[in-house]
Amino acid sequence: MRFGDLTTTEPALMSSYCAQFFSSSFSRSNSNQSNLVLPISVDSEDLMADCDVTFEEVEKALVNFDVYKGCGPDMIPPRVLRYCSPVLTGPIHKLFGKSLQSGVFPEALKQSYIVPIHKGGAIDNVCNYRPIAIQPTLAKIFEKLVLKKVDRILTKGIVSQQHGFFMADRPSPI
Repeated sequence: MRFGDLTTTEPALMSSYCAQFFSSSFSRSNSNQSNLVLPISVDSEDLMADCDVTFEEVEKALVNFDVYKGCGPDMIPPRVLRYCSPVLTGPIHKLFGKSLQSGVFPEALKQSYIVPIHKGGAIDNVCNYRPIAIQPTLAKIFEKLVLKKVDRILTKGIVSQQHGFFMADRPSPI
């Protein structure tokens, strides 16, 4: 594997080269996030109330989750969540509810694997790879459920004629 003038066949160094390259293209924003303003008027309490997920929504998400996706750092195979959903829906619903209620997402679900995916060019050049984050299975399900709720709220403030990336199959917010 090559990274600049460096070359190695050692797996640990290859991983280090990837980490160096991927981190070099990442920059933390120094902006103060407390100054962010939504373009529409949304009461944060209403937003959180609308983000509450029901038992049925969690159950449906578990039953419909793609069993061919790999498991992440939580090591929970999607097949287990799907086929054990009658037993697991209750505890997962409580976990998601507590997280939304407290505004705290469990640290264990924030962990992810970074996998280098070849994007073209010389296969031995680190610069020809892009990082893909493999999330924990429960984090994927949580994200999907919350995105549906937040998307519904924020879509109300987006006029399709003024938004270049507005999906055509989405119902108009007007």
